[in-house]
Amino acid sequence: MIAKLRDNGYIAVKLKNMSESKWNSEEFLTYLMLYAAKTDGQIEYLETKDISDHHGEELTARMWDEIQGDTDQEAENKIKSYASTHDLSKKVDEIMYELDRVFFVNGSYEYDEVDRFIQIRRLLTTA
Repeated sequence: MIAKLRDNGYIAVKLKNMSESKWNSEEFLTYLMLYAAKTDGQIEYLETKDISDHHGEELTARMWDEIQGDTDQEAENKIKSYASTHDLSKKVDEIMYELDRVFFVNGSYEYDEVDRFIQIRRLLTTA
């Protein structure tokens, strides 16, 4: 895979999607953060940079490739699938705290980000 974080974002080669059942917890969290960041249809540089700073450039680039090929419905299904096969009950608050950081990286919340925040909590707790 060729993917590198640049000052202007990612340059990535599209690869076959991974199976969420084989994700480790860091891969899942990175995918989830990117899903949250793309709430408004695009992922802003500051959001990508924040995720990369916390999860590493290589992992963020790999999961970037993954999320770019998924529709919102496919992403939701992957999140629900992972949550249903992993006990996240003790991690939900920690995950939501990290999501909060990603949503607020530009200094404010958008209305659709609040909706996505609620939706993600629901996906994680009702799987």
